[in-house]
Order: sequence, then structure tokens, then C-alpha cells
Amino acid sequence: MKLPLKPDPDTLAVPAESVCVVCGGKIGETEGFIRLTAGAILHCDEKRDCGGPSDLMETLLSLWYHGPHPITGTTDDDRPIISMDNEEFHLDIVERGPGGQVDIHFCSSPCLSKFLADVVEQFEAGIEKTTKPNNTSQYLP
Repeated sequence: MKLPLKPDPDTLAVPAESVCVVCGGKIGETEGFIRLTAGAILHCDEKRDCGGPSDLMETLLSLWYHGPHPITGTTDDDRPIISMDNEEFHLDIVERGPGGQVDIHFCSSPCLSKFLADVVEQFEAGIEKTTKPNNTSQYLP
């Protein structure tokens, strides 16, 4: 599955059609479906009684790896000196866009599981490409 997914600008759903994002099977009110929702609510009042997606917010769903900071030495009083040269990798699961919400649709738990496993697999592959080979630096515990 190619990431990042592109939400439909009108419905903020992936995919725009009433089908499962993984297998393409039909979903809907009579078939049933699973929805993975990510986002935020912009409240309209102080009581937080009403609110919803807003063009003031941007949709964001991603994974981010922050590697450990290498220890490059110690201070005179034995405190570690850390480098800011830590490894990083991020994987956008959905494209950023206005609204602050996204719904990803699945026909079943097995398709949801496959989607999440595929995301983790792509994330791990990205971390592996980012990680420096034979990195033997000391790291903070």
C-alpha cells in the first residue's frame, strides 16, 4: 500500500468510495464497516458542547522515530555530553490537508490488521534505511 493516503477533500475519508482501503470490498450501512478516525475537534464554545472539523486545523497522521542521542564525551563532573546528531525518520500515513480529521475505512478486522501491519513494515524499513550501519556510539540509558 502506497503511503501517504490521500483523503477525499469533501468527505475527509479514505477511500472516497464506499469500499475497503485494503481489499476494495464494498462497505456501507447494510454491509457494515470499520472506521479508523484520526483528528481533532475545534470547539465552538467554552462549554465544549459543539465542534467539529475546521479549515483552521490541518489533518495529520504519521509515525516518527527519534533515535537516541550519541554520547560524545563527558563533562569535568562526569555528566554525559550528547550530540544532536540523532537519527530520525517519519512516515506520513495520510497526506496533510485542511479539516483536522480523516476517516480510513475497512471492511473487517483482518483488513484493519493488514493495513496496520503494512504501515509498521514500511515504518521499520524506513528506520532501517535511516539508521547508520555499524553505529557503535554509546547512548544514554
